[in-house]
Amino acid sequence: MKYPVYEHFYAFQGEGNFIGHSSYFIRFYGCPLQCPWCDSAGTWHKDWVPEYIEKYNSEELYQFTIGLKK
Repeated sequence: MKYPVYEHFYAFQGEGNFIGHSSYFIRFYGCPLQCPWCDSAGTWHKDWVPEYIEKYNSEELYQFTIGLKK
């Protein structure tokens, strides 16, 4: 199975129990919740539909997290 990835990046966690820890974020496209406070509206909002969304399988996603694939 391949998953639609809106974006992926390293950053520091900004909230919760792991605040300040280095983290790897993978945001998928097509969220059905459409929360009005969402800081990633590009993953679901009809006004921000990307022209193309890359799709990756679980092994490829894992490779992102361990830094082998950029």
